[in-house]
Amino acid sequence: MGKGRKVHLPPVVVCHLVEENMESQALAMDQSEKLDEFERGEKDEDELKAWIKARIENTSGQHREDLLYILRKIEAIDKEQDSAIEDIRRYAKIIRRINYRSNALLKFYDVKGPYLRRRSPDEIHTPLFGIIKRRLGKR
Repeated sequence: MGKGRKVHLPPVVVCHLVEENMESQALAMDQSEKLDEFERGEKDEDELKAWIKARIENTSGQHREDLLYILRKIEAIDKEQDSAIEDIRRYAKIIRRINYRSNALLKFYDVKGPYLRRRSPDEIHTPLFGIIKRRLGKR
C-alpha cells in the first residue's frame, strides 16, 4: 500500500464514518462465515471424489473413461474454487484491518469517549491533526 495523504475535509459527523467502518467490518466477518458454510460442502466433495476413485478401480472400458473425465472436472473446479475462496478471505481480512485502523484514528474525535489526550488545559493532541490549541474565552 502507498503512503497515506492528508486530506482536509469540511466538518464531518465522525460517528457516521465510524458506523460505516463498523458495518464494513461486520459484513466482512459475515462474508467469512458464509465461506465457512460453503466449505462445509468440501467434506461431501471429498467423499464424492473418493467414491469415484473407488469405482474407477473396479470399472473398465467407456465407463472408466467417463468416471475419469468426471473426476478430473471435479478436481479442476475444486482447485479454482479453493483459490477463489482464499482470495475472498484475504480481501475480507484486509477490509477489516483497514477499517479497524481507520476507526482507531477516528476514535480520538469521539466526544463521548475519553480518547482526546490533553497536554495542557488549552491543547489537545490528535493523531491526524497533531496539537490543536483551544481558544479559552472569558466568561
